[in-house]
Amino acid sequence: MSRFLNSYKTYFLNATDASPEYAEASGLMTLGGIALGRRWLEYGRGIRPNLFMMLCGPSTVGRKSTSVSLSKRFVQEVDADRVGPRDYTVEGLLRWMAEKDPVTQKTRNTVGIFAEEFGADLARAEAYASTMATDMCALYDGEDFPKVRAKSATIHVNKPRVMLFAACAYSMLQKYMKPRDWTNGFLMRFMFVAPQTLRQKWVLQPVDPFALWQQALIRLQVLQRDLSQQHMGMRLDPAAEQVFAQSMAQLDLARLGPTAQTYRGRFGINVLKLGLLYQIDIDPMMPVSTLAMAQAIDFAYRVCWPSFIIAHTKTAMNDFEGLFFSVIEFLAVRHGQMTSRADLAQEFLANERLDGVVEYLKKQGLVYSQKIPGGGEGLM
Repeated sequence: MSRFLNSYKTYFLNATDASPEYAEASGLMTLGGIALGRRWLEYGRGIRPNLFMMLCGPSTVGRKSTSVSLSKRFVQEVDADRVGPRDYTVEGLLRWMAEKDPVTQKTRNTVGIFAEEFGADLARAEAYASTMATDMCALYDGEDFPKVRAKSATIHVNKPRVMLFAACAYSMLQKYMKPRDWTNGFLMRFMFVAPQTLRQKWVLQPVDPFALWQQALIRLQVLQRDLSQQHMGMRLDPAAEQVFAQSMAQLDLARLGPTAQTYRGRFGINVLKLGLLYQIDIDPMMPVSTLAMAQAIDFAYRVCWPSFIIAHTKTAMNDFEGLFFSVIEFLAVRHGQMTSRADLAQEFLANERLDGVVEYLKKQGLVYSQKIPGGGEGLM
């Protein structure tokens, strides 16, 4: 049933000791690289496979950068002009996309950005590009993007088709991203993938399994050829739409904090994008099937949603300031309802800094505390 993804994962798992979750993500982003501009989902106003995905985990653990590099290598082999620059400022990237390729004379508005060390990109953004988050959001959204500057020519990117495949350690996210970045739209656009299955580490990386690489590459080349012959929108099978709606309804039944509630909307759109990619792997000429949607839902809910929770907890709530703003946000959306300390402990995973944050809020007069029936303390 798989035209490329299974072959890619076989190669990947024999080429590196990275986790199977990284293998799945890497294969999907490879498919996304060749699908940009050639397939989209006929749903609402149209959903393009502009997908942002971040491999996250502790520093030096998991082969995050290797996983991004392998995906980049495959896209370079079959669609080299779709691989964007590696070292860039966001404004430089926009200017590069607005210009035509000097060799092919094609516009460069369709591009995959493979950020093996996304922490370095965040560091550059902190130093040189304060508008990185808003600019990347605009690229993700895919609408015509004019950027006007008083002392330089206007940059205009026509209907950008951009995917971003990033690898970043938790420590770098915590260092360069502020708690508000989890609610301003930028990080909300990512699907996060943290390793759930840690394989035994190899003492030495093996010789590249060339035969497996070639087999997967040929399959990708054939698929790319088929996608190129006819650019088209793909419908969502009614049964697949029902499966998707049921999965989102189940998520709505969960008790979500304010950040997770905000993330839910983007998460649903990204699940549909994953469904599109899985269907391209099955048959790019047919509507998105229940099988493709089931695969997307499985990966999204089993891997991506818990990875988002882990990444948010480890970065936005791993210091006093981050937890402070998260607690304020959580209490604000409850619109004056009393919240027990037990509920706070459950919401913030019994964070060791929680008691200190609550006491600080009380001393500053930012929350009101009272005893609640049955014992315990309530806050509002």
